[in-house]
Amino acid sequence: MRTIACVEANLAENPLGLASRALEDLGGKSVLRRTVEALLQCKELQGIAVVTRPADEAAVRAALAGLPAAVHASDKPDVRTRGELRRARKWSREGW
Repeated sequence: MRTIACVEANLAENPLGLASRALEDLGGKSVLRRTVEALLQCKELQGIAVVTRPADEAAVRAALAGLPAAVHASDKPDVRTRGELRRARKWSREGW
């Protein structure tokens, strides 16, 4: 059995619907690149898949250039109930 990590890279908004910070600089590297580099250190993973919107694919590929992560573009909704999840997280005491 193979174990892979799946990273959602929506460059337009974060899971709460706020502006995404995935490409913001954090110590000379983007947040997205640092996330994938951290996952690469996990010896239990056999692969990393980064899923993004078709409009963001080129920017995600550029941000991850040289890293062994597979980038997949999809225009299908990731979670059918994303709106409900956002509202629940926003008002949940444990969500913060």
